[in-house]
Amino acid sequence: MTDVSTDPEVIQAPVFNRTDLKPFEGGTYGGKCPPTHPYLYDEFYAHGRWVPHGVHVVTGDALVAVYIGQRYPTPVPTSDIHENYFSGINGDYLNWATHDAALAVTMVCTSNTLKAWEGPATT
Repeated sequence: MTDVSTDPEVIQAPVFNRTDLKPFEGGTYGGKCPPTHPYLYDEFYAHGRWVPHGVHVVTGDALVAVYIGQRYPTPVPTSDIHENYFSGINGDYLNWATHDAALAVTMVCTSNTLKAWEGPATT
């Protein structure tokens, strides 16, 4: 994982943070990068999970199922070689554990399209 803590073009934006998910509790969440850093960062942080680039998922030792989809295609100037970059997420969760669990979802956002995730190909 790249250390982005000293890069002024990259910030972290918390989306969801709970440490008290009850057994079999589920719900939804969503978030959008701030206008100053409107694009998801192009690095994959959630190994073993099906989530967009630029998203951290931490569940501790519990089995929490998470679905996260990219959201908000953001047009950029026509001089850019790509049409859209994604600037947010939406998702849902379900705590499959028989005990309380934790879930934290954080987006990593950038102001630079050269560092932004262009997302999957769309037609």
